[in-house]
Amino acid sequence: MGWLRDRKEKRARKAREAQAAREARDRTAREKAREQERKRLESELAIANDISGAYDESDGCPIVLKKNEQVIGIIEGTGLVEVKAGKTQYRGGSAGTSIRVAKGVSLRVGQHKGTVYREPEMPRLLCTGGAFVVTDVRAVYVGPKYTREFAWNKTISMTESTGEGGACLLIAVNNRQKVSGVLTGSSADAVAGRCEIGIAISNDNLPQLVAELESEIAALGEESEQRI
Repeated sequence: MGWLRDRKEKRARKAREAQAAREARDRTAREKAREQERKRLESELAIANDISGAYDESDGCPIVLKKNEQVIGIIEGTGLVEVKAGKTQYRGGSAGTSIRVAKGVSLRVGQHKGTVYREPEMPRLLCTGGAFVVTDVRAVYVGPKYTREFAWNKTISMTESTGEGGACLLIAVNNRQKVSGVLTGSSADAVAGRCEIGIAISNDNLPQLVAELESEIAALGEESEQRI
């Protein structure tokens, strides 16, 4: 019947239109993500090329700078985290019967079974409301309860993670047994980018980092052009 055929063609047309709309939304989302990444890389590159413009002395600095130390960035509203196990809890119960041996006195006979459960290690939040200062020789968290320094020449590794409070950057140093770091939240890219520049300067690898950033920006531009 012609009517059934028309209905089938209409459904097929609507399905194609819906698929085209989804693909258009996906392309828009991908292009937006690429644009955001490009801006982030360009911002980091600008600082790497001119560190003197990364910090305005009139804004003040919460730490006393060493001789010739240069500030790369000050990120406000951060927190201090430390990797450690959580609380220890006892989970279990007992089974058996109660025997009355005197008025108001009962003796319970049976078994008591249970296990000790300890929450796994993860970045635990120590305090919030601090500032994270990144320089060319170190990073320092300055908070209402704690101050912690991470010297770049003692840094073993850096890891972006998630713990209590959200996204964080863990910095392992060889002069501290426990791994700690900074709660970054929405400033994760800014914190990681400034630290990357600081470590590159400390290790005399800044030209290599600049070249890598320029290459990544160029690759994003080429990808966008290919999709036009």
